[in-house]
Amino acid sequence: MNIGLNKYKLPYANELKTHFLLLPKDILEKLPVANSYDDIQEVIRHNKQLRDHFNKIIRLAAKKKTSAGKKNIKYSLKKEIIENPNLIVDLLTEYKNSKKQPYDFEKDMNYFFSWADEAEEIFHSFLRKLKLTKKDPIEIVRFLLDKFKEYTEKNGLNKAFFNNQGNIKEEIPQRIFQALSQLYIDDKNLDISPETNLGAGSVDFKFSRGSKKVIVEMKTSMNPKWRQGLSLQLKSYYDTEKPLKAFYTFLYIGNASDKIKKLNSDLINLNNSGYKIELVNINASKRKSASLL
Repeated sequence: MNIGLNKYKLPYANELKTHFLLLPKDILEKLPVANSYDDIQEVIRHNKQLRDHFNKIIRLAAKKKTSAGKKNIKYSLKKEIIENPNLIVDLLTEYKNSKKQPYDFEKDMNYFFSWADEAEEIFHSFLRKLKLTKKDPIEIVRFLLDKFKEYTEKNGLNKAFFNNQGNIKEEIPQRIFQALSQLYIDDKNLDISPETNLGAGSVDFKFSRGSKKVIVEMKTSMNPKWRQGLSLQLKSYYDTEKPLKAFYTFLYIGNASDKIKKLNSDLINLNNSGYKIELVNINASKRKSASLL
């Protein structure tokens, strides 16, 4: 078999009618395994790095193989048209007389799309005549927080937050939110950086797309700094990072109406001073099973 300018003798699979390479096992890299919540970010980063490297190799190989073929096809078509001018007339006549119908997405359910932002926006722009723009980072982060709230309050995600003493360890909901967010934004050209030190301390999450940034701080009602988290910490992070928007996520247990009232009061004062901060209240209280009600 010829590979480049060199000739090699390779094993041949009769069933597949192709040669194959035998690689020593020790040059293959083991995929990373996450043994804790803290390992998830590293595993995702490592897998993305491998995937990008592999895709680059495939892309370069495909480009070399198809570029020559494209030239031959174009040359053949050009030659055929020059030698047979009537082909153009026939083609234009056929196109003019063809029946044009818009594609019906509702009736045809046998298609499959892997929705990237661009495809999704194109689809909705035709149906709803919306402006063709990528999803805004603020919109994405708000969607993630709304889903996190829904799963916590209605789908029992809050059960994973509690330790044996019945208390919430703040790190657990933070890591779960991080994992859910990472899965969703993987193809949204949006980066998530947990525990990012902004000079004034570490904000829980920073979402970014180039210079566009959104920050999220998460506190539980059991944290003695539940109010300072908004009025002091998040305010300080905001001044340092200057994001498009900041979200303060407050997970509470039991009756927290007085605390929420104070947070809303602080929020009004901050936003009246020029800040763009949104409060997300999530009820993480344990609930009785529907079968026991």
